[in-house]
This record gives sequence, structure tokens and C-alpha cells, in this order.
Amino acid sequence: MQDAQARSILRRSQEASPGRWHTFYEHVADVWLDLQGDPWRLGSEVVAALTGEGVVRPGSRVLDLGSGPGTLAIPLARLGAEVTAVDLSPRMSARLASTLTEQGLSGVEVQTADWSALTAAARRDVCVAAGFPPAASPAGIDRLEQLSESACVIVTGAGSEPFPFRRGIWQRLMRDPLPEAQEQLAFLLGYLL
Repeated sequence: MQDAQARSILRRSQEASPGRWHTFYEHVADVWLDLQGDPWRLGSEVVAALTGEGVVRPGSRVLDLGSGPGTLAIPLARLGAEVTAVDLSPRMSARLASTLTEQGLSGVEVQTADWSALTAAARRDVCVAAGFPPAASPAGIDRLEQLSESACVIVTGAGSEPFPFRRGIWQRLMRDPLPEAQEQLAFLLGYLL
């Protein structure tokens, strides 16, 4: 379990250079949805799964951590959930606010904040972290539990890389292979067991 976490290139790079990652997210905020190919697919599938399991329903109060431009917050709002979308990047938060206005959606409170600074007042029925590496550790899961009244959800991806060119770019820039989603999933399952 610790070995899988130690080998995570994404986690290591985010811990070593948090400022560079913040700058990266600020720079790509306006094109993030375009980079995702079908940006609403994963969010819609996650919401369908959560609804099917009875975790989320209309009226649920959901805390979406690392919300980015709203790929999960918007499908949750369409369901009728009351969403608090938290992201550290002001430009990601602005992109989400703009999309909400463009689509005439309500039910989402957008906050630009560091998730580690959230207080007990931020607690919601469900706490969701999709593609948010800080949540994928024992300390991160504990933090999610502190912010949740009843359920915590970590979404690590769809299980495979949908855009092979990103794997090549990662390999070239990081000089190490892109980690497989299953590795993160195995780590999380091991921790939960």
C-alpha cells in the first residue's frame, strides 16, 4: 500500500512542486473542458452510480472538493443536489461560475479555498473528491470523513486512459510512465479493507 503511494508520480510531483501545479491549473482553466474530450461523461456516470446506490438524491448537500470547472458539480446540480464546489484555483472557480451562468443553473455555491482550511461548518451530507490526489491517502480519507455527515466518495477515473496521446506527453515530460488508475484503486481498497 505504501509502495503504491510512493510510486505515484502525480502525488510526488504535487508534493514536490505545489506552486507549479497551482500555476498549471490557473493556465489551463479556460481549456480544461476541451482537454477532457467528453468532459461531462464521467460526472454524469458518477452521479448515476451515486443515485443508483442511494448515496445522492435531489436535495442532498454535496461538497465537491477539487471541483475544477464543474465536471461533477454541474451534473449534481442538474440532479437537484445542493452543491458546494471548492477549488484552490481562482480561474477554475471562475470558469465554473461562468458555465453555471451560461447554462442558467443554480444550486451550486462556488468557493475558492484550500480544502485543508475548511471547518466543520463546511460539513455536507456527501463529500466527493474526483481526480483530486490530496484525498487519495489515509490522511486525505480522514479529512473527507471530517467534512461529511454520511458518505465520502473518491473518484479516481474511469479505469483507463481515454486519450493515449496524454500518456505519451506524460512519459516525455516526467520521464516515467503514467501510473495506471488501478494502482490508485488498489491502494484505496487496501486502506479501506
